[in-house]
Parts: sequence; C-alpha cells; structure tokens
Amino acid sequence: MAAKLIRRALLLTAFTALAFAALGCGGAKQKAEGAKAGQMKGKTPYAEGEGAGAIAVSRGEEPKPEHVMSEDARGVFNSGMRAARSGNLPAAERAFKRVLKIDPQAYQAMYSLGVIAERRGDEASATSYYQEAMSAEPSYLPAIAAYANQEIRKGNVNGAVDLLRQKAEQYPKYIGVLNTYADVLISAKRYQEAINVSKQALKLDERNAQAMLRIGKASLRQGRVELAEAVFNQVLKINPDEAEVYFLRAFIRLDEGLKAAAIDDFKTAVDKRPDYVEAMNNLGTLYLVSGNYSGAVEILERALSVAPSWATLQLNYGNALRGAGRWPEAKAALTRAQQLDPKLDGAIFDLGLLYYVATELDGLERLARLHEAKRLFANYKSAIGADASKEEEAQKYLQEVQLAIEREEKRLQAEKERAETEAKRAEEREAKAKEASEQGKDEKGAAKEGEKKKEEDEGWH
Repeated sequence: MAAKLIRRALLLTAFTALAFAALGCGGAKQKAEGAKAGQMKGKTPYAEGEGAGAIAVSRGEEPKPEHVMSEDARGVFNSGMRAARSGNLPAAERAFKRVLKIDPQAYQAMYSLGVIAERRGDEASATSYYQEAMSAEPSYLPAIAAYANQEIRKGNVNGAVDLLRQKAEQYPKYIGVLNTYADVLISAKRYQEAINVSKQALKLDERNAQAMLRIGKASLRQGRVELAEAVFNQVLKINPDEAEVYFLRAFIRLDEGLKAAAIDDFKTAVDKRPDYVEAMNNLGTLYLVSGNYSGAVEILERALSVAPSWATLQLNYGNALRGAGRWPEAKAALTRAQQLDPKLDGAIFDLGLLYYVATELDGLERLARLHEAKRLFANYKSAIGADASKEEEAQKYLQEVQLAIEREEKRLQAEKERAETEAKRAEEREAKAKEASEQGKDEKGAAKEGEKKKEEDEGWH
C-alpha cells in the first residue's frame, strides 16, 4: 500500500555505522584499523549515507601519534575491546573509563566511549567524547570521521567540510584524511572537488582502492554510471571484500529494475561488513517491499542494535512491524522515529497508515481508528508545505480514509437499524407470545368454569 513511501525510505539513508577502534602497535595500524569504525558516508544520486568502508593502510605519510597508551592502560583497554565485541557494552564502558583513570590521554578509550554513547542514542555524550579524542590526538581519524558524520546528520554539512579541509591542510599526505575529506565533499554534493581530492590521494598511492572508490561514488552521483561501474570493478580487483562497492552497485541494479540482484548485493555488503547499517536498512526495506515482513523485521532489528538513534531506520522498522501485523510495536517504533527527528514528516504519514490498516490498536473501534488516521494524514499534509508530489499523495489517502469512514458509518448505521429492527421484532414476538399466553389462560379458565357449572347442574337434577 505504501510502496512509494517505502521506496523513499529505501533511498534516504543517513547514518554511519560505528565500530570500536582496535589498538594497534603503531600509529599507521591504529588509524587504518580504527578507521573501520568511523567511516564517513557520502551520497549517490539514489541514496544518502552509504559507508566508505575501511581506510586501507597506504604509502602516504601518516602522522605519528602524539601519545602512546601506557602498558597498564593497554591491558585494560584490550579487555574493554573484548567486552565490546561480545556485546557487553556496560563492561566495555567500565573498562574504557578505567583506562582514562590510568591514562587520561588515551584517545582510543575516549573514542570508544563515544561509540558506546552513540549506540545508546546519546548523541551529546558521543560528541563530547569524539571532541576529547581529537583534542588528545588531532590526527585520530576514527574520531574525526565520527564527529564529522554527526555534523552531517545534524544538517551541518558545511561544518563537516570545514573540519576535513583543515585536517587535509594539516596532514596533506595522510591518505585516510584525504579519503574522508572526499566523503564529506560528496555529502555536500561537491562531486568534482571530491574527485580532485581523491586524485591527490592516488598520487600518493596509485593503487589505493579507497581513493578509487570515492572517484566511482562521485562519478555515480554525476550520473556517469558506466564510468562508476568500471571504477568499482577496478576496486574489487584490488579488494574483493570492499563492502561499499556492493552497496553502491545495488542502487544501479535497482535503477535497472533488477530487484533480486539488488537484494543480493545488499546481502553481500552486509556479509562483508556485519555492522553496515545502511546496507541492512536498505536490505530490510527491499524485503518489506517484497512482502517478506519477518525478514525485514529481523534485519532491521539487527541494524537498530548498532544504530538505535537513526530516525529513518526506526521509521522503516515501524513499517516492517506494520506489515507483520504487530500494530502496537509498529506504533512504538514510528513514534520513536518522530521523537528522534521531529522533522521526519514520513513518521506522521506512516502512523496515519498504521491506524488506517490496523485491525486492532489502542483499544479503538474501527471508526475511531479511521478518524485518527484522517487526523494524522491532515497533519502530514500541513507539515509537507508546498511539496506537490507529497501533497498529492496525502490528498489521495485523505480521500481514501474519508470514503472508508463513510462506509464504516453506513455499516454501523445499517447494523444499528438491523439491531433496532430485530429488537422491535423480538418485542412484537414477545407481545404476541404474551397475548397468546393470556388468551390460553382465559380459554383454560372458561373451560374450567364450564365443567364446574355442568357438575352443579347434574347435582341439582
């Protein structure tokens, strides 16, 4: 029913999946592996928020860390990492906080605490931790990327661009920074600038798959699909496990009408990177479009375990629950999406749709649910302003709901009239039965009187 909106939800993805940054023995390894956690996401002509993947170790000159974690702190940090990987975030948090008591400059622990805060939906605390990590180690790429991505999600794309431009000027031979700079330029729709920055990275390492990937991504945004695919193929020759190539290629397959192929590519992207939230979101949405509601709920729940504060993901999860007929849970998810992003007008629409199709919700009768749906669709129409395509869609559903209300009112009126007719007939039947009963009593009494008189007459004679 809401295929168009589901398609929109498929395309508008804007969250960066975060992982914990492993502690390496040296600056280069730390940043290369840690970058898997803080990947910046850019935009295609079709989608927002796809992940850049791990930033590979390159021949570029990466800055040496200004601080090396103490041995005592390193042991505690590693125990925190084990807890984090096992999903025990409380234990991980305790360990990382203990690290900072032992070594207050341990920027890896600051960043990891930011990841935990972000996974819990505490964006303010996450921001604070990322800033502390960047202050302690200005070149620490996971924190730089995570903080910039937060700015993008807040709508401050220019702020993210300014940050990465400063970092690129500060570390002109750090390929990881250049690649991340290209990502935020893509987010800002400054595609040619992104290509130019990626070419700078390729001058430092001509086989850097990540720099190639960004050129392919920016080319795709420019509508140069054949060039983009050629670049993606080259990336896969260098790194067959590059998840984002499969993610981006899935959108090309969708535009070609190859939904099954797109699903396969999204699944491959998730297989290559298990915390790839954007791929999980889009895979779940395609399952939803296909009517595979249980599959959609399962993959979207998995994505939410990584990104609980991503409003669009909550929205899609609510729609999947609606499709599965889990009405109260669907309402909770859609309401949560609206709370996370009050500007997300799709949540208002989808709540209206939920009340429209639900067979049971809030203990309301069908007519009351329809009136609530009408109210929500009207609110949605007011919220979208002058968007003609959305207004047409809202008007369509308002008309459908109004017709449904009229039909339900007629049905209820007909039921009322039938009930009244039945009650009247039952009353008439009861009256007739009573009359017949009274008449029977009279006849019986008359018969007894006749018999008595007869006996008296016979006794007289």
